[in-house]
Amino acid sequence: MLALPFLLARRAEKASPKEGQKEWDIFSELYGNTWDKFDNLDFDPEEKITEFNYENYINKHVLKTMDTQSEDFKNLVRALNFTSKTEYEQHKANQADFQELMPILRQLDGEESEIFLHLLRNKNKSHDNDARRSKNLIDQSCSDELKKQLAKISEEENFALKNRFKHEKDTMKYADKKRMPIEKNKVKDLLRN
Repeated sequence: MLALPFLLARRAEKASPKEGQKEWDIFSELYGNTWDKFDNLDFDPEEKITEFNYENYINKHVLKTMDTQSEDFKNLVRALNFTSKTEYEQHKANQADFQELMPILRQLDGEESEIFLHLLRNKNKSHDNDARRSKNLIDQSCSDELKKQLAKISEEENFALKNRFKHEKDTMKYADKKRMPIEKNKVKDLLRN
């Protein structure tokens, strides 16, 4: 009984706006999309760069100067995959950021919400570009956000690999069979027959 407040605080969900609320309109104004734009989407159809399709994203002339079989090139492709976002992933990131703002927005009235929205829009706009750029670089170098994102992705993927049903349901159901590499023993079987 004594642990109940801690358990409830741990399982609390972040608020999300509902249609008709002022927060719904603020989200649309801030990001240019409605909150429920991708609600009916099961799988993200937009492709990202991988080691199997990098030819579609990197210029042919640049590829000629690179060793595409090296480990450095594969790490570059992985980094490009991690840092680029599809429209769906960007929308989910916008939703997560906005959910952090929801407790603040709940306490503001209409005029204060407009002022806060104006502040958010113009936060990174500055007449002194060098000062803004140096501030962003300092913020990025001191932030642990990248490490947190990598740890979260690693944890989710490790859990998915341990949980075979989840792996089959979430990953393999939508995988393009033509683009999947073939294992060595399957190639031997194919060549024998």
